[in-house]
Amino acid sequence: MPTPIYAHHYVRFDRNNVMPEDELRRLLADQGFAIAHMSYRVTDSRAFEYRMIIRSTDTGSARRLAEVLRGLDAVREFRISPTGD
Repeated sequence: MPTPIYAHHYVRFDRNNVMPEDELRRLLADQGFAIAHMSYRVTDSRAFEYRMIIRSTDTGSARRLAEVLRGLDAVREFRISPTGD
């Protein structure tokens, strides 16, 4: 049975150009992730962030997600940080 991989993930957008949550959820699902917990943040730098714990059983899913996010002009910043074992 595959072991789930968990990661802390956040993605930041310009406050006036935020990807809708349902679109972000689809993007993550397309890369093999499910969202365990999600929160939202607006920063002083006029940015909007989605912060979440994501999980997958596919060891290549984090790499694929990073490639997709890197290619999106609307994404100002992101982080995918695997949790400890």
